[in-house]
Amino acid sequence: MSIQHGIKVPAHSEVKLGPEELLDREKQKQTLKFIRGNFLEIIVSIEQDINHLIEKFLSITDEKVKLIFKERILLHRGMNLSWKSEFFKSLIEKKETLPKERLDILVIALDNLISERNKWAHGTIHYKQEENRKLQSYLEYINSKGILSELKLTNEYFDKLNEDLEKLEALLREIEKKLT
Repeated sequence: MSIQHGIKVPAHSEVKLGPEELLDREKQKQTLKFIRGNFLEIIVSIEQDINHLIEKFLSITDEKVKLIFKERILLHRGMNLSWKSEFFKSLIEKKETLPKERLDILVIALDNLISERNKWAHGTIHYKQEENRKLQSYLEYINSKGILSELKLTNEYFDKLNEDLEKLEALLREIEKKLT
Protein backbone atom coordinates (compact mmCIF):
# COMPACT_ATOMS: atom_id res chain seq x y z
CA MET A 1 0.00 0.00 0.00
CA SER A 2 1.39 3.43 -0.86
CA ILE A 3 0.55 6.81 0.61
CA GLN A 4 -1.65 8.74 -1.78
CA HIS A 5 -1.45 12.47 -2.20
CA GLY A 6 -4.69 13.20 -4.04
CA ILE A 7 -5.63 16.11 -6.24
CA LYS A 8 -8.85 17.87 -5.26
CA VAL A 9 -10.91 19.20 -8.15
CA PRO A 10 -13.42 21.95 -7.30
CA ALA A 11 -16.92 21.43 -8.69
CA HIS A 12 -17.48 22.76 -12.23
CA SER A 13 -13.78 23.05 -13.01
CA GLU A 14 -11.14 21.20 -14.91
CA VAL A 15 -7.70 20.18 -13.82
CA LYS A 16 -5.18 20.30 -16.62
CA LEU A 17 -2.18 18.18 -15.80
CA GLY A 18 0.58 18.05 -18.33
CA PRO A 19 3.94 16.34 -17.87
CA GLU A 20 5.35 19.43 -16.15
CA GLU A 21 2.56 19.53 -13.53
CA LEU A 22 2.82 15.79 -12.90
CA LEU A 23 6.59 16.06 -12.42
CA ASP A 24 6.09 19.01 -10.06
CA ARG A 25 3.54 17.00 -8.05
CA GLU A 26 5.96 14.11 -7.73
CA LYS A 27 8.73 16.45 -6.53
CA GLN A 28 6.39 18.06 -4.00
CA LYS A 29 5.24 14.65 -2.82
CA GLN A 30 8.81 13.48 -2.16
CA THR A 31 9.72 16.77 -0.45
CA LEU A 32 6.64 16.65 1.78
CA LYS A 33 7.34 13.04 2.79
CA PHE A 34 10.83 14.14 3.84
CA ILE A 35 9.47 17.18 5.72
CA ARG A 36 6.84 15.09 7.55
CA GLY A 37 9.46 12.54 8.62
CA ASN A 38 11.95 15.23 9.64
CA PHE A 39 9.32 17.15 11.61
CA LEU A 40 8.16 14.03 13.45
CA GLU A 41 11.81 13.16 14.21
CA ILE A 42 12.30 16.63 15.74
CA ILE A 43 9.20 16.09 17.89
CA VAL A 44 10.56 12.74 19.13
CA SER A 45 13.79 14.52 20.05
CA ILE A 46 11.92 17.28 21.90
CA GLU A 47 9.86 14.66 23.72
CA GLN A 48 13.09 12.91 24.80
CA ASP A 49 14.39 16.25 26.09
CA ILE A 50 11.17 16.75 28.06
CA ASN A 51 11.50 13.22 29.50
CA HIS A 52 15.07 13.99 30.57
CA LEU A 53 14.04 17.28 32.19
CA ILE A 54 11.17 15.61 34.06
CA GLU A 55 13.67 13.10 35.46
CA LYS A 56 15.94 15.95 36.53
CA PHE A 57 13.04 17.79 38.19
CA LEU A 58 12.18 14.71 40.18
CA SER A 59 15.84 14.13 41.14
CA ILE A 60 15.73 10.41 40.52
CA THR A 61 19.25 9.22 41.24
CA ASP A 62 18.74 5.50 41.84
CA GLU A 63 19.31 3.90 38.42
CA LYS A 64 16.86 1.06 39.06
CA VAL A 65 14.11 3.51 40.07
CA LYS A 66 14.97 5.71 37.09
CA LEU A 67 14.57 2.72 34.74
CA ILE A 68 11.21 1.80 36.28
CA PHE A 69 10.06 5.43 36.01
CA LYS A 70 11.05 5.52 32.33
CA GLU A 71 9.47 2.18 31.46
CA ARG A 72 6.27 2.54 33.48
CA ILE A 73 5.60 6.24 33.07
CA LEU A 74 7.67 8.27 30.60
CA LEU A 75 7.84 5.70 27.79
CA HIS A 76 4.50 4.02 28.49
CA ARG A 77 2.09 4.05 25.53
CA GLY A 78 -0.59 5.71 27.62
CA MET A 79 1.63 8.68 28.45
CA ASN A 80 1.36 10.74 25.30
CA LEU A 81 3.11 14.00 24.51
CA SER A 82 0.10 16.03 25.62
CA TRP A 83 0.11 14.44 29.09
CA LYS A 84 3.89 14.85 29.45
CA SER A 85 3.63 18.46 28.34
CA GLU A 86 0.99 19.23 30.99
CA PHE A 87 3.02 17.47 33.69
CA PHE A 88 6.19 19.28 32.59
CA LYS A 89 4.45 22.68 32.64
CA SER A 90 3.14 21.95 36.14
CA LEU A 91 6.62 21.11 37.40
CA ILE A 92 8.08 24.31 35.98
CA GLU A 93 5.26 26.40 37.41
CA LYS A 94 5.32 24.84 40.90
CA LYS A 95 9.11 24.97 41.17
CA GLU A 96 9.18 28.49 39.65
CA THR A 97 11.90 27.46 37.21
CA LEU A 98 11.00 30.20 34.74
CA PRO A 99 9.67 33.71 35.25
CA LYS A 100 5.93 34.04 34.45
CA GLU A 101 6.48 35.61 31.02
CA ARG A 102 8.93 32.85 29.98
CA LEU A 103 6.53 30.20 31.32
CA ASP A 104 3.72 31.73 29.23
CA ILE A 105 5.93 31.50 26.14
CA LEU A 106 6.75 27.87 26.95
CA VAL A 107 3.07 26.98 27.43
CA ILE A 108 2.18 28.46 24.02
CA ALA A 109 5.17 26.74 22.38
CA LEU A 110 4.26 23.32 23.82
CA ASP A 111 0.58 23.72 22.89
CA ASN A 112 1.58 24.68 19.34
CA LEU A 113 3.97 21.73 19.16
CA ILE A 114 1.20 19.30 20.07
CA SER A 115 -1.21 20.91 17.63
CA GLU A 116 1.30 20.76 14.77
CA ARG A 117 2.31 17.24 15.70
CA ASN A 118 -1.31 16.10 15.49
CA LYS A 119 -1.81 17.81 12.12
CA TRP A 120 1.23 16.10 10.61
CA ALA A 121 0.78 12.72 12.28
CA HIS A 122 -2.89 12.36 11.37
CA GLY A 123 -3.49 14.77 8.49
CA THR A 124 -3.53 14.01 4.79
CA ILE A 125 -1.78 15.94 2.05
CA HIS A 126 -3.55 16.86 -1.17
CA TYR A 127 -3.10 19.33 -4.00
CA LYS A 128 -5.21 21.94 -5.73
CA GLN A 129 -4.39 23.41 -9.08
CA GLU A 130 -4.04 27.18 -9.03
CA GLU A 131 -4.76 29.66 -11.80
CA ASN A 132 -1.21 29.35 -13.13
CA ARG A 133 -1.75 25.55 -13.45
CA LYS A 134 0.74 24.93 -10.64
CA LEU A 135 -0.32 22.45 -7.99
CA GLN A 136 -0.42 23.84 -4.45
CA SER A 137 -0.08 21.43 -1.53
CA TYR A 138 -2.44 21.48 1.45
CA LEU A 139 -2.63 19.58 4.73
CA GLU A 140 -6.13 18.45 5.69
CA TYR A 141 -6.66 17.68 9.37
CA ILE A 142 -9.19 17.73 12.18
CA ASN A 143 -8.66 20.82 14.33
CA SER A 144 -8.92 20.98 18.14
CA LYS A 145 -12.67 21.71 17.85
CA GLY A 146 -13.23 18.54 15.82
CA ILE A 147 -13.75 20.37 12.52
CA LEU A 148 -12.16 19.33 9.23
CA SER A 149 -9.64 22.04 8.36
CA GLU A 150 -7.15 22.76 5.63
CA LEU A 151 -3.73 24.39 5.77
CA LYS A 152 -1.95 25.78 2.72
CA LEU A 153 1.64 24.53 2.84
CA THR A 154 3.82 27.51 1.96
CA ASN A 155 7.43 28.48 2.58
CA GLU A 156 6.17 31.05 5.09
CA TYR A 157 4.35 28.34 7.04
CA PHE A 158 7.45 26.12 7.15
CA ASP A 159 9.69 29.06 8.12
CA LYS A 160 7.36 29.90 11.04
CA LEU A 161 7.21 26.24 12.08
CA ASN A 162 11.03 26.03 12.14
CA GLU A 163 11.25 29.31 14.06
CA ASP A 164 8.76 28.03 16.66
CA LEU A 165 10.68 24.75 17.07
CA GLU A 166 13.95 26.63 17.54
CA LYS A 167 12.37 28.85 20.22
CA LEU A 168 11.05 25.80 22.05
CA GLU A 169 14.41 24.07 21.92
CA ALA A 170 16.07 27.24 23.29
CA LEU A 171 13.58 27.31 26.18
CA LEU A 172 14.31 23.66 26.97
CA ARG A 173 18.06 24.41 27.03
CA GLU A 174 17.38 27.36 29.35
CA ILE A 175 15.48 25.06 31.73
CA GLU A 176 18.26 22.46 31.55
CA LYS A 177 20.82 25.07 32.61
CA LYS A 178 18.70 26.09 35.58
CA LEU A 179 18.47 22.48 36.71
CA THR A 180 22.21 21.80 36.67
